[in-house]
Amino acid sequence: MTDVMPPEIKPVLPVHWIVLAAVVLLALLALVVLRRRYPIRPEEVPVAAGLDVVVDDDYELKSQELSPEELERLGMRKAIQKMAEEKPEEVALLMKTWLTED
Repeated sequence: MTDVMPPEIKPVLPVHWIVLAAVVLLALLALVVLRRRYPIRPEEVPVAAGLDVVVDDDYELKSQELSPEELERLGMRKAIQKMAEEKPEEVALLMKTWLTED
């Protein structure tokens, strides 16, 4: 018999790639476990936190001279707005009755 040496068998993947993959998998597993144990909660932000602009309805009206009829209409509008802010249920009921009458 002749001395035939078998060919050298090389691993499919080098060892350092296997170690690297194991480290990455362990890191991902730790991340998943920590997220479940300590979930990230978003900070509670008030709804109007992004609304920092104040709209002034009377800006254009202040720059003009108003007639007596316009002044009366403006006063009535402000009174209605004030009533709607103070007693919204009554204003809603009043509007419902107006709509059903038509």
